[in-house]
Amino acid sequence: MAEREIWPALQHELAAGRAGALLVVSEHRGSSPGRQGMLMAVSRHGPLAGTIGGGQAETTLVAAAQAALQAENLQPWRQTLIHHTTDSNASGMICGGQQTVVVGFWQPGQALPATGEPWSIIGDGWAYHHTPPRKFTACLIGGGHVSLALSRLLDRLDFRVQVFEERPGIATFVANTAAHEKHHTPYGSLADQVPEGDRVFVAIMTHSHERDAVALRALVGRPFGYLGLLGSRHKLKSLLAGEAQPDFLRAPMGLPIGSHTAEEIAVSIAAEMVAVRHAVAGNGG
Repeated sequence: MAEREIWPALQHELAAGRAGALLVVSEHRGSSPGRQGMLMAVSRHGPLAGTIGGGQAETTLVAAAQAALQAENLQPWRQTLIHHTTDSNASGMICGGQQTVVVGFWQPGQALPATGEPWSIIGDGWAYHHTPPRKFTACLIGGGHVSLALSRLLDRLDFRVQVFEERPGIATFVANTAAHEKHHTPYGSLADQVPEGDRVFVAIMTHSHERDAVALRALVGRPFGYLGLLGSRHKLKSLLAGEAQPDFLRAPMGLPIGSHTAEEIAVSIAAEMVAVRHAVAGNGG
């Protein structure tokens, strides 16, 4: 769940004169459903936005946060839940991992942090400091139907989405409200506009073989965490015509799930991007 949905949910409570709770997974081990950095906003009436992994562990902590809000007992606390039936801190789940959750509170009149800014929860003799991770950026080259479907998925998956289209008046490009940035630019000039680095994922999906070639040649020599192309490896070889192919270049991009529709293709690409994102983040990128 993106922070940009958590803070507005809490702000709505504060603006109405009600305190709100923020639950954050501060650490996890093993097969815990809650992963470090997961966030959830809770009101006195129940969940507002986000998740800390679901299941009985989440239900228990949400109920505890609700009770604290209703009793106006707003002292932060933290709790470690063991997902094993034999432990004294058993969460009611049996996945074998564990997670520590910090519960903090904001009251009316308190300023909430801006999305992407660091923030802290200060307890009795302890403190939790949260620094949001540097986001991954997905640059989609082409503004057609697959681009629109993929933008919507990647936005929900907490990528920063940029879409590049060179044709004027494309309805799917105009209708794409999931993209954080939209650029109307010739594909031959992409090298000047697309960022680079291991947290930049590029997906080429233009309207024609010829324009794919223009976009690919503009970008293929630059470092990315992911560079993908719709179409076969045979198509890739014909586009590059003997040029060297970087290891991170994928064609066809996406996992092989037998996809046909724009939405299915978007799912296959998004799944592959998520897998690569975890690999990059796990390597310290």
